[in-house]
Amino acid sequence: AQLSGLSSAVAFNLGIALLFALTASGAFSLAYNLAVVGGGEWGAGLSYGLLGSAGVVLIGNLEAIFEVLHNLPGVLPDAFWAWLDVKNLATAPVSGPGIPTDHWWWWRASRVIHDVVGGQSLEVIDEFPFFSFLLGDMHPHVLALPFVFVALSLAFQIFLSGRERLDRIELVSLSLVIGGLGFLNSWDLPTYGSITVLAYALGRWISGEHSTGRWISEVLRFAVVLFALSMFFYLPFWISFRSQASGLLPVLFVKTRLHQYLIMLGLFIYVGLGFMIARGAELRAALGDAWARRTLGQAARVSLGLLIVPPVVALVLIGLVALDAGRRAVILEQLDRVASLVPPEIAVAARQTDFLAIANKAWLEPLLKHPWLSLLLATFLGMAFFSVRGSWQRMGLPTGSPPTRNQEASSVNRESSALFATLLLAVGLGLTLLSELFYIQDVFGTRMNTVFKLYYQAWVLLALAASYGLYYVRQRITLAGRVVRRLGTAWSGGVALLLASSLIYPGLSIPAKTASSSTKPRLDGMAFLGAARPDDYEAIQWLRANLDGAPVILEATGGEYSEYGRVSAYTGLPTLLGWYGHELQWGRNAEQLAGREPAIDRIYTSPDVAEVVDLLERYQIEYIYVGSLEIDKYGRQARDRFRGLLDVIYESRGVIIYATGHT
Repeated sequence: AQLSGLSSAVAFNLGIALLFALTASGAFSLAYNLAVVGGGEWGAGLSYGLLGSAGVVLIGNLEAIFEVLHNLPGVLPDAFWAWLDVKNLATAPVSGPGIPTDHWWWWRASRVIHDVVGGQSLEVIDEFPFFSFLLGDMHPHVLALPFVFVALSLAFQIFLSGRERLDRIELVSLSLVIGGLGFLNSWDLPTYGSITVLAYALGRWISGEHSTGRWISEVLRFAVVLFALSMFFYLPFWISFRSQASGLLPVLFVKTRLHQYLIMLGLFIYVGLGFMIARGAELRAALGDAWARRTLGQAARVSLGLLIVPPVVALVLIGLVALDAGRRAVILEQLDRVASLVPPEIAVAARQTDFLAIANKAWLEPLLKHPWLSLLLATFLGMAFFSVRGSWQRMGLPTGSPPTRNQEASSVNRESSALFATLLLAVGLGLTLLSELFYIQDVFGTRMNTVFKLYYQAWVLLALAASYGLYYVRQRITLAGRVVRRLGTAWSGGVALLLASSLIYPGLSIPAKTASSSTKPRLDGMAFLGAARPDDYEAIQWLRANLDGAPVILEATGGEYSEYGRVSAYTGLPTLLGWYGHELQWGRNAEQLAGREPAIDRIYTSPDVAEVVDLLERYQIEYIYVGSLEIDKYGRQARDRFRGLLDVIYESRGVIIYATGHT
């Protein structure tokens, strides 16, 4: 806003539109190139590029179709809605005929995955890009989206080049992009940095210019240099960076139910499954039954390992916690804080150091109750392993040997696109599997934020993989026999049905979100305030025009998602306290915020002048704002209580702004 000379109210809306456009074009570019490098003509690239772009930013999950069904009374029994268990859907008002009309129905699509422990609901966030743009969200996970596609495009180029060393300009540019992702959204640095390293590793392996030992050393060197430079270029940020993350903990008591997972990612899973089946059929036909049986056995071992290793790791972690007095004390303290959520036998077992009982109740029983997602993901990742091994073999590279002369470049490129798309698919699935196993310990105390951030990344990766997967399967169908073509037609019908279902969300949510607006659509994000609260609107405009720098202004504080904090939000001036819960989420700790809300109350209500002056000096407050919200909260006496004590610098339409004289 400052660089452009625009007001922040206009710049914010332009910024959201710009982020949407940059994200859409970035997704289109990569999806287009996957199809074209994979052998498609420019028309195919255009079509599947648009599908990839739509998959990332335009479609929603499948929750909206259940909103429609819920608003058709009697279509499905109450038992179905109880089983579906999308948070708050079963109790939502029924408007009929099929169109949800309650103002916040569109919010439920971001709460599809529902964890329940001890009969109590735990918040889980599963947002996706279109939801973010509908919300007008400019949090880090949205700000970073355009740069995600820059990183993925560079990773694809590195993969295709297969060169051992990047020149200095390439390495610096790549490190600036990967490091910038960490600066914008710290969750993205390990994910997309790792994808870049994997792309380099696959590209080097395909080049066939090395032994296995040399290949490993090259990959390790590249990874170390990339991450070191990515951190170095943003060192001032990392020096002052403070994270709320305090460790890695196993996910206990809950497992994601398969049907909720499919509501969230069903379109991509369906296309990805078709992609892997088509890959398997082609690889078997090209490489023979003997190779297929041998590699299928290896893939089965990969899947089995993914099912066995996580419980073993969880058991070890639980054992370490139970056997270590210090760790156990921390766990017991946490158990006391959430006693109502934890089954009593778990608390007893923890105090008795019975970690086998803990593992059984906290890990094994939930897994046995809801095993299907783990089975699906383990099988899927085994299929991805099969596809990767097949690509290596088809390119003449089972042990690192170079391609033979009679291999056509188009065939190599086709395998390259299939291999990179498989990488995106595997990483996307792996991210969702990780959220079933571990979560980052943070201010929320549950896996809520971990699911949110990992599923958001998975959506992007799976949408891209699905766009290429759809292209790949359609190409296979056109070359197949009659039976396969019929099966392919049926499969394509399923894709069309799921895609249409995914478009229900944007089709219904946009009018639902905008229907209650008090003004016509416009770029000025403050325009509604002029109609809803003209007193505040004029006062805020005066503050923006007449105050320089960043003086602290005091206003009333209140609950989350309320009008409180409006002066600070629309002027950019710091205030003593905004929404308390969000302040905690934004990196402040409880000690920093302790006492601030009572201090605000005392300043507006205390009859002790000395106490008020002391609080104003302690928090370096330069201005006090008294408007309708302050009067509603503290009474009409708050309006004039500072007269004679402080200077009035603004008074109009019932709003008074006082200057404290502190600078």
